[in-house]
Amino acid sequence: MAFSAGDSVTEEYDHARHRECRPNHIQTLPWNKRKLTGAKPPLRPKHVWSIRTKLQVEGRTRVIAADNPASFIDDTPTAKLVRQVLGAISEFDKAMTVAKLRGARERKRREVGKCEGRKSHAELRPELVALAKRLRRQKPKGGRMSLRAISTELAWRGFLNENGCPFAAASVKSMLD
Repeated sequence: MAFSAGDSVTEEYDHARHRECRPNHIQTLPWNKRKLTGAKPPLRPKHVWSIRTKLQVEGRTRVIAADNPASFIDDTPTAKLVRQVLGAISEFDKAMTVAKLRGARERKRREVGKCEGRKSHAELRPELVALAKRLRRQKPKGGRMSLRAISTELAWRGFLNENGCPFAAASVKSMLD
């Protein structure tokens, strides 16, 4: 017997082996045949309330509604306890996150030497910094070139900032330091 597009392995197995054992057998379908697969729509409020009511009637659990602010604002001892526990958990979680981040920053500083902030010109374009330092030392009649003159010379040689403009004097100064 050949497979067709809609048959499953279970249907072929039933046809091949068990035809004589179960003459009036029911064909088995795949478990998800004609069922919605993938993402399901969220529960509607009426479904949530029916589940909540059923659980409360059975006495199996007590549901604290997170979307009901009154359950946290009340001055009952239970509401105070819930607020304190949730606050303590939140404080603990934040402290753990801060400790992990501090440890990671310290580890990176030990390995690399720098952890936070922008990358410097020396890290991004070392040839630019070397040229700026060389230009600072040379001047035709002795002395040093001004920061603006170095910026102009860098622009003439094709070194521009990220906006496509010549570097500002402060940027040239940071390259030289």
